[in-house]
Amino acid sequence: MAAMNDEESGDTQVDAGAVCRYRGRCAGPCQRLATDVADPAELADLDCIRSFRLRDVIVYLALTAVVTVLCFVGAYRYFFTKGIGALDATAGRALSLYSQRLDREIDKFGMLPLAMSMNRDVIDYLGGEPGTFIGRDLSYRPYVQRAKAGHVEGYYAVGTTGNTAGYYLATAVENNGRRLGTVATKIGLDRLEHYWLGGIERRVVVLDENGVVVLSSRPEWKGRVTRALTDGQRQHLYDTQQYNRAPLATLVWQRVAPAFGEKRFVRVGLDNSTQDYLAVSTAAPGLAMQLVVLVDPTDARRLAFAEAGLVAILVALIALSMHIVYEKRLTAQEQRLSREALHVAYERLKGQFERRSEQLRIANEWLRREVAERVESEGKLRSYQDELIRTENLAVIGQMSAGLAHEINQPLAAMATLSENAVRFLQRGDHDTAAFNLGRIGELVTRMSTLTGRLRSFARRSDGEVAIVPLAASIDSALALLQHRLKKEAVALRVVAPPQPLRASCETVRLEQVLVNLLSNAIEAMETSEVREIEIRSRREGDSAVVEILDTGVGLSDTVQAKLFEPFFTTKKASGLGLGLAICADIAVGLGGSLTAQNRPEGGALFRLTLRAAPEERR
Repeated sequence: MAAMNDEESGDTQVDAGAVCRYRGRCAGPCQRLATDVADPAELADLDCIRSFRLRDVIVYLALTAVVTVLCFVGAYRYFFTKGIGALDATAGRALSLYSQRLDREIDKFGMLPLAMSMNRDVIDYLGGEPGTFIGRDLSYRPYVQRAKAGHVEGYYAVGTTGNTAGYYLATAVENNGRRLGTVATKIGLDRLEHYWLGGIERRVVVLDENGVVVLSSRPEWKGRVTRALTDGQRQHLYDTQQYNRAPLATLVWQRVAPAFGEKRFVRVGLDNSTQDYLAVSTAAPGLAMQLVVLVDPTDARRLAFAEAGLVAILVALIALSMHIVYEKRLTAQEQRLSREALHVAYERLKGQFERRSEQLRIANEWLRREVAERVESEGKLRSYQDELIRTENLAVIGQMSAGLAHEINQPLAAMATLSENAVRFLQRGDHDTAAFNLGRIGELVTRMSTLTGRLRSFARRSDGEVAIVPLAASIDSALALLQHRLKKEAVALRVVAPPQPLRASCETVRLEQVLVNLLSNAIEAMETSEVREIEIRSRREGDSAVVEILDTGVGLSDTVQAKLFEPFFTTKKASGLGLGLAICADIAVGLGGSLTAQNRPEGGALFRLTLRAAPEERR
């Protein structure tokens, strides 16, 4: 049949190479596509094609990610540079206004030193006023040393008298070419700061030639130095008392490494709080100072990041859309070619359909007969197994027949004696003694009825119904059947039961059959032992009920343990077919449990029967 299928399938081959886009890399799977006329959607099941398709998707996604990241970086750089340019232009215009305002504020007092230097009455007017500098040696001040007649010299310093900062405008006083002294006007920076920086929201600072903050829109920055001073500079400042010999605290003023077109960025602030700013600076006209506007670039960064993110998302969407359109076009082309190939194959397969249907019908009939035979064989096998179990039970009953006859003969002999005595006592009129004898006869009859009932229960066929069985009752029934044999072999018996009654979900008859077989094997295993003891333990383990039978026999060798539950394996030389334990193991499995055996450390064997505990006893 397989040869016919191969021969017929050769007629349905079509040239579907064009359908497989990976024919250059996966010749084998693409040939399968041409042979089987499969739909392109089924190509995902072919490892080679699936691998290349996955690789193409990963490569495309990786390239898309790279392009997206590059576009994001480029867009961020562009928008951030554009934003910084706008901030730079705005700050430049503001800086120009601030410079003009500062120049106007200084120029208000620019002519005052010149006028004072040419008016002798000023000296007489100020001669006796306390708090002036008349009569004091100020030659160490640079503005005194550099002052020239007709020229105003500007200089920032902290006063040595009032310890207040100010901007000094000084000029020399000369008479006929001879220098008589210096006239200086001090402009208080507090007043200047009030008029100049009033209403300004930006960060604005004015630095002198030493890098000291003279004016600032942040009061905590004023009077701090923005760069490290050399020993020579510090000595000069000490000698000139420009800052009244006060220690200068440091203001963090650190250039930031440029990135993405960022330039003139500085990190400014106190030690515990700094921030990056765009620094736009210019020299104050006519002053030895520098004006700096600090612009916070945070908003520009955020806006550039948002705009760059939108550009990156747009690029990614365009790339993914192009890939989806490309895949759809390829898939549509493959499906069109596949439909054409399928149509050709369909036309060729129409003639083969009837033959294939007939072959399937024949195979179906054959399978039905095979299934029916298997079901019948299984039923026969189950029937044979039941008969084998019953045969084994009858064999056990045969082994117990001598003991059972003894157990029945003793009560019968006692009943005969008691009945004869009862007749004599009735003839004598001794009714009480006769009634006692008759009561003893009734007890013996009950005893024999119980024994025969257990024997009948053991010998009957199992109905196959699973019930809730008390393990203690089943153990007692098995021991009752073997009571005479236990006495005859002088076997000591010990039963260990849990405090609470233990019940299992199983068949009563088959459970007793297993227990009787295990106990009989234990008795036979101790025939040559000096100490003959059997211990029966029962307990609950989780959802299972466990019964263990321990003996003091010779134990189990490795060979015996390996074949213990195999059919027709026996260690009995005179009797036994070797079916008892095999049947017991099958019964245990049929009851949903198991039967295992092992050696005891102190000698002897231990058989462990595991059953399903009753539902209400499961935990």
